[in-house]
Amino acid sequence: MIQRVWILPLCATLAIPAAAQQPADSGMSVRGFVRSSVDSSPISFAQVQLVDANHRRFVTITDSLGAFTLTGVSPGPYALTARYIMYHPYARDITIAAGDTSLGIIVLQGYCPHDSVTALADIARGEPQLIYNGGIAPLAHTQRDLGFERRFNVQIVMLGDGEPELDVCQQRNNRVVLRFLDERYGNRWRRAASQTSFAKWLGSGTPPD
Repeated sequence: MIQRVWILPLCATLAIPAAAQQPADSGMSVRGFVRSSVDSSPISFAQVQLVDANHRRFVTITDSLGAFTLTGVSPGPYALTARYIMYHPYARDITIAAGDTSLGIIVLQGYCPHDSVTALADIARGEPQLIYNGGIAPLAHTQRDLGFERRFNVQIVMLGDGEPELDVCQQRNNRVVLRFLDERYGNRWRRAASQTSFAKWLGSGTPPD
């Protein structure tokens, strides 16, 4: 049947409180980039923070290219963190030497509970799933929807809007499952899917070449 997954909403913005703004004293400017582990794309609006031994915080947000600059930084040890919604937080201890101006590339690990690997595992268990971000109120299943799932032995999972998964991860899962359904049932499953309440989601993906 269609699963409706509800997750408590989290803060979708990463506002920087006034107390956490970069200190105004003089120092170096250090730069870097934040990228996604899923497809190496830049992540904009990620929060990057340095905390020194005196608990002073240097905080900024990445731009559209995933680039960031932290100013007023002095040489010494720091706790470096970076975070963005739908990604696991990044954290490590670093030491910035005099003359250092680059923190390099920070790679955030995407939250991907479903992808092509999990899709193959689900198929092997006889439990293939098609995963979609269903918005603020995922569809309630109908009797026709239930009949479709039983007939073609596939589960339609509609996620709530509280914490959707990365689209690219869902697409990788769904491409594998769509190909499996095409190989097993041909166009019969697509014709049946067009009569269900989730037809627009099933019609949005195609198998890989």
